[in-house]
Amino acid sequence: MPLGESVSPLARHKESPGPATLQHIRQWTMRPAELDAVIDPKSFLGGVAHTKIRQFAAEAERMQSGDLRDLTQPGKRHTLLVCFLFQAQAETHDELVEMFLRRMRKTRHAARERLRALQE
Repeated sequence: MPLGESVSPLARHKESPGPATLQHIRQWTMRPAELDAVIDPKSFLGGVAHTKIRQFAAEAERMQSGDLRDLTQPGKRHTLLVCFLFQAQAETHDELVEMFLRRMRKTRHAARERLRALQE
């Protein structure tokens, strides 16, 4: 990315968590609060089927922020963004759990290796 160019909030929320290092886990733990501060999408998606939410979220994820702004139907744009936010919140929590589990597996493996070395 060129110097001085900023990342849009939408693009930032599309990023993957990266490796399960302590630094990445610390950075990733701030994301749920950032996403929750935007709006609570659950109240808007009460009667919508989960598969539809996932479809709309996937459509929003494929789009760039400029493409979303260019949508002429504001209702569609808002629907896509609310579904994307809902999906991003769920995926963030899932990714945090996966990162934590990977980190614990790595720690456990290192501890077993160290114990084995001490026993020898």
